[in-house]
Amino acid sequence: MADITRLDRIGLPVWQAIRPASKALCVHQGKGASIADAQLGALLEAVESHAAENFVATGVSASWQSLNSNQRPAQIADFARDRHNAPDVGTETVWIEAERADGGILMVPEPCVSLDFTRDKSSRFERVSAGLSTGSTLADARRAALLELIERDAVNRFDQGDYFARLACELDEGTVSFDWLADLRERLGSLGIDLRLFAAPSPTGVPVFIAAVSEDAKVARPYAGTVGHAAHPDPEIALFQAVAEAIQSRLTYIAGSRDDCWPWDYEGRRGITMALAPPPAVGIDQVDFSQITPVDSGSNDLVARLYQTGVKETAFLTIAQPESFFVVRAFAPGLGSLERAPRS
Repeated sequence: MADITRLDRIGLPVWQAIRPASKALCVHQGKGASIADAQLGALLEAVESHAAENFVATGVSASWQSLNSNQRPAQIADFARDRHNAPDVGTETVWIEAERADGGILMVPEPCVSLDFTRDKSSRFERVSAGLSTGSTLADARRAALLELIERDAVNRFDQGDYFARLACELDEGTVSFDWLADLRERLGSLGIDLRLFAAPSPTGVPVFIAAVSEDAKVARPYAGTVGHAAHPDPEIALFQAVAEAIQSRLTYIAGSRDDCWPWDYEGRRGITMALAPPPAVGIDQVDFSQITPVDSGSNDLVARLYQTGVKETAFLTIAQPESFFVVRAFAPGLGSLERAPRS
């Protein structure tokens, strides 16, 4: 475990958990309002990745078109990195049984379950940790996994909008009245760091926020601007988590110790704030935070919300149960991801 908090000047606790010789990332990170929260977050990320890297299950080797039509996903493109460059429906792959929210079976591609990046390097299936989560109960793990999928879908929708659409998502600072945010803004302002907040569009109605922290004085450094995003049924918690992730991302590049901090990331200004949206413009109304309301938080409630938006194949796979925790993969075919657009 490593405490990297004081490599930056902001002060939000950020810790790392290091797993040498892993099959994916060796360095995992956690952040939070307290040191204990940051430590636990880093450890749980390590637990999740370890479980997904070493997942073993008996699967069926088959093509999508040869699977039982009642069990295969409606579109193989829902599992692709790029919806427009999906694996061929006639190509054989290994399929794993996941449990549909309605009790049935959904066959999911094994490459979308495993995080063993020592193999399947050329796979056109999306191989990411999104939808992988841990909970002290099965319901908690499922809820957290679904929230991550909902978050990534909303961020993709935000990214697909033009500058004017993104500006219309920016929060009106005057409508957000939390003491912790006011204190943080004052702290960041004293350091010459800017904070912008956006409400990402989510068809489910679950609050999803994007936060950007930027510091002009850093010029060409990759931490001149970083972004965080989060989804949670409680708008305040979602907002805090997005801000905390943006600060954690800044520390990721300052520390430079995570496996995916590539040398070329440190070449040239990233311009992340302008990539999100240009400066606020006259005539474009901002979002009133008080109009963003909490939603029911259970995993079944989230499944119902997804169903109402047309995402009807939600499924779960328990991949490990270390000690008293559940490590779960959630699948919501039809949602977008950071790379794949949502289904039309």
